[in-house]
Amino acid sequence: MFSLVHSRSSNRPPLPTNELGRSHRINNGWNQGGAKTSTGALPNNTLSLPRELSVSASGQLRQRFVPELQKLRQKHTHVAAQSLPSGGVAGAKSVDGAAGLQLEIMATFKVPAEGFAHKFGLLVLAAADKSEYTAITFDPRREHVLLDRTRSGASIDADVRGGPWPQPSGPEISVHVYVDHAVVEMIAFSNSTIGGATEP
Repeated sequence: MFSLVHSRSSNRPPLPTNELGRSHRINNGWNQGGAKTSTGALPNNTLSLPRELSVSASGQLRQRFVPELQKLRQKHTHVAAQSLPSGGVAGAKSVDGAAGLQLEIMATFKVPAEGFAHKFGLLVLAAADKSEYTAITFDPRREHVLLDRTRSGASIDADVRGGPWPQPSGPEISVHVYVDHAVVEMIAFSNSTIGGATEP
């Protein structure tokens, strides 16, 4: 059993800041089985979901959301294999039965033999006319996965956050996403974690 606590105190030293000047604190805990977990604070004092950390045989840090989160699952919608539509955001199609303010998305993309030539991804928290959305984008040219909040509503905290896309990534790439009202958090490739609050 473990607990993770996020707290603020005026007598603590200032939190470290990232390149955008936002502060973060990482909290760690261990369960009795010895698995190390991590959670952190997203901007606006939003607590991120707990993650299980491990190290691969090659020494690479691996992350996944803790399995206990599966208890939150209710209705399941499976989308059969299909080709991604062209046309970028304008060509994006919605998935029947997969709408709402609380979603868990597990998506797998097969890598074509010639590799990906263009950006691709998913839209979450999207208006029907796509006037507002949060984009999860895979950019093969830059070798990054991105969380684009520039069209997420209010522009007060709009930005694009990114993490590395390790190359080569194998025959498939995966992303695990949680949407909880205005918060979007994801783990891609089992090692790039990105999250943020939106203003829909």
